[in-house]
Amino acid sequence: MITRTQIKIDLFGQGGLLLFLLICWLFTSMDQLSAVLLILLTAWQLLSAWYLLTTFRYAQKLNYLKLYLVIGLAIPWWYTQLGILIYLPLAILIAGYFLQTIRDALIVYRRPRTFWDL
Repeated sequence: MITRTQIKIDLFGQGGLLLFLLICWLFTSMDQLSAVLLILLTAWQLLSAWYLLTTFRYAQKLNYLKLYLVIGLAIPWWYTQLGILIYLPLAILIAGYFLQTIRDALIVYRRPRTFWDL
């Protein structure tokens, strides 16, 4: 069972990276810093999904891992066909995973605490 601290670290890490990425997109064009932040956020979410899947057997995260694999393999083809629009499917996936993390955090925080958590 995931603890409040673990979900809080995951939520704040993703939220911070997402906020920095949105600020970079708003105030600059898609430059190297934005690309690095996008890679860091994607890596964070991949590692988070892998950790939750392997440690807590959270089966819903397997779907995200499969989608990241498909999108990662399709990026070279999409880049030749769509150009800069390749970021759209990745942005949708990142937003979906972040919303899933928020939902998980709400579930964890509604769960009653045991004596050992006090």
